[in-house]
Amino acid sequence: MSEGNPKFNAVVVDSGFIIRKTGLSHLAPASATFYIPPEVRAEIRDVAAREHLASLPFQLIDRAPSKEAMVAVSAFARLTGDFRALSVVDLKVLALAYDVEKEGVGSVAHLRTQPVPQNLKEGKKKKKGKNRRGKKKPKGGAAGETV
Repeated sequence: MSEGNPKFNAVVVDSGFIIRKTGLSHLAPASATFYIPPEVRAEIRDVAAREHLASLPFQLIDRAPSKEAMVAVSAFARLTGDFRALSVVDLKVLALAYDVEKEGVGSVAHLRTQPVPQNLKEGKKKKKGKNRRGKKKPKGGAAGETV
């Protein structure tokens, strides 16, 4: 990746990296544009975190997500069962990422509108007569077991 050819059209920044003072400097050459929802900036109250925010080698542009993106992200989160676990600010970060993706690609047709079904039981089927290591279980019961 060269300086004149950023890897991403835009990057959406969440508060976790800033509050933990995690190095975001490595992202500077990755994109020419960095967005932050205003609510995320408001979450950063700690003096040291605010200083870290001010020292970033790129400008964070305040931007609110579109209503369309909020509706799409909220609907998807409801389908996955994640809606109740996500804060409004979390949803706004995801929705802004949705908007940025739409602008960069020109559409959202490539994004899922339905979650991929997960059948957890199917992946955890136990093999009959074998223990976790795939070895045959001893006959007559396990150690310490009354038969």
